[in-house]
Amino acid sequence: MGTRNVVLLGEVGSGKSSIINLIAGKEEIEISNDVDGGTLNALCYTLNFGSSGVRVNLWDTPGWNPAREENKKQGQSTKEIEHLLKTLHAAEGIHLLLFCMRAGRATNNLLENYNGFYSKRAWLKTPVGLVITQLERFEPNMHKWWEDNGGTLERQKLKFYAHACVTTVGDEWSGKKKISQNILRRLVVPTESPDHGDFCPGLENVVRESVVVVRTASLHQYTRSTVIIVTGPVGSGKSSFISRLAGIPEDRIGVGHSLEPCTSCVREFRYIDQQSSKRVTLLDVPGFLHPSLNDKKILKMIASWLKNAYKGNAALAGILYLHSVAHPFITAVSPMKFSPLRKKCGGSIISKLTLVTTMWDTVSQTDGEVRLAECERVWRPVLRPGEPVPRYLNTHQSAREIIQRLLSS
Repeated sequence: MGTRNVVLLGEVGSGKSSIINLIAGKEEIEISNDVDGGTLNALCYTLNFGSSGVRVNLWDTPGWNPAREENKKQGQSTKEIEHLLKTLHAAEGIHLLLFCMRAGRATNNLLENYNGFYSKRAWLKTPVGLVITQLERFEPNMHKWWEDNGGTLERQKLKFYAHACVTTVGDEWSGKKKISQNILRRLVVPTESPDHGDFCPGLENVVRESVVVVRTASLHQYTRSTVIIVTGPVGSGKSSFISRLAGIPEDRIGVGHSLEPCTSCVREFRYIDQQSSKRVTLLDVPGFLHPSLNDKKILKMIASWLKNAYKGNAALAGILYLHSVAHPFITAVSPMKFSPLRKKCGGSIISKLTLVTTMWDTVSQTDGEVRLAECERVWRPVLRPGEPVPRYLNTHQSAREIIQRLLSS
């Protein structure tokens, strides 16, 4: 299971921020007593769930305020939520919409926003859940609220894939608070398709989950893409490198097994780096020494793509130049060839270049070292003294180690 996007929705004071704090097991969000609401912009809290190995993005959103629906701030909040939902739906998808409400009767505002944000939207097939808070005083147990009110919600056509009756208050060792935490964690990372009974059990039979908070980010920060350009001569293994790194099948990328070029245009491949949590865009460009494209035209294609990308939300982390040690003649181009990109990337473009050697499994170690030395002579101006040239060994691990150097700098 990959990263899950869970979006919390609800009125001001419904407890969204408190729910995130409880799931995280620490006070990640300062709780506001302001009647206008404490959360003004959508924020993402990324959590790693230890035992299941699942990463979850919990999105806290501005609360809607039924008493101030004509308020300018309220209108901005609605637009903020709609923008978040559209962005996530178009990118990675929304895995759970979680409506939050305080104990009591379901308000007309809940019904209106359920219909407005969910039932008439493109993400209609997204599972939707309900969390009811402030149930610490309910007896004989918190689930009694659902037994009393669940039927009313269903008659109002409020249909939920799952629900959780919880409390977010109490001391650290409060039985109800602990069970609420475990129920909520199981709700955002389900082990199977649940029914309502699965999420409001008694105090027994709930396994405690370890959670680590990875980062907090705004929507702008979360969607910011880190760009890495993968270049090199035809047949140097660029598409294979991208396939291994991003886990994309070779037939989707078009990996060749000869010196015939497979790439004749700029192509984008996106993935999320699990170690840094960064969204990475790998740019696969036509190989140098292309039979129908000269190198100057290829550089213009890169420059054109970068010009458009920089208008958006992208940052260039580096340019990988892949060179095959299997080639019996020197095909390495000078790093100075990339100088025309300075207008788009700044004067530091040469410092962003990284030489990577490939195809070590197709030659003897001796031949490979000889050809590496030839390439190093050409690339000496950009090589760091004493630092070995990275080697791609046709494995995910070697590709990932190369990328981490760029993502961590």
